[in-house]
Amino acid sequence: MRAFTGIDLPDQIKESIAGAQARLAGNGIVPVNKAHLHITMHFFPQISDGQAAKVINAIDTQNLSEFEVEVKGVSYFGGSDVRVVYAGVEDPEGSIKTIYDQISSELSKNSVPFDVKGAYLPHVTIARSKSRNPYLRQFIADNLNYEFGRFAVKGIFFKKSVLTQKGPVYTDLYERQI
Repeated sequence: MRAFTGIDLPDQIKESIAGAQARLAGNGIVPVNKAHLHITMHFFPQISDGQAAKVINAIDTQNLSEFEVEVKGVSYFGGSDVRVVYAGVEDPEGSIKTIYDQISSELSKNSVPFDVKGAYLPHVTIARSKSRNPYLRQFIADNLNYEFGRFAVKGIFFKKSVLTQKGPVYTDLYERQI
C-alpha cells in the first residue's frame, strides 16, 4: 500500500490556505483538496501490512508533548520549474524535525523503507502543476511571508493513500494523540 505519516491541521489553518489556493485556480494548477491538507512527514511509496505495523510501533515509541508551530510563507519544490507549491512551517523548537528523526531512526532499525529526497523540511503541500506556469512564481513572490496561522500540534497520524482519477483517497490507519 501507499501511505504516509504527518500532522493534521486545524480547520482555521485549512480555511486560510484554501483562501490562498483560490487565487491559484486554473491554468493547469491543481490545488490540494482542503480536507487533505497536512504537514507531511514520512512517505511510503509501497509498504506491506507488516511494515505498516512497524510504522505504528515507531510512532508509539515517541515521547511526545504538545508544541506550537506557525504555518507561514509560500515556496516551491521543482528546481527551475515550479511543480509543487507549499506553505512553510516554522517550528522554533525543532520539534517536528526531532520527531521525524526519531521515527526515521526506528523505521531504519526495523528495515522499513521510506522516501527521502534530501534534508527533511516540514511543509504543507498546497498545489501542484504539471507544466511551467509563470503565474506561480508571482504568486510565490506575493506570498513569501503570508501568515496562515499558529496552532498547537496535538498528534501524529499514519494514513493510507489510494490514487484515483478524482484525486487521492486517504484512510486513517492510526493516530497518536499527544
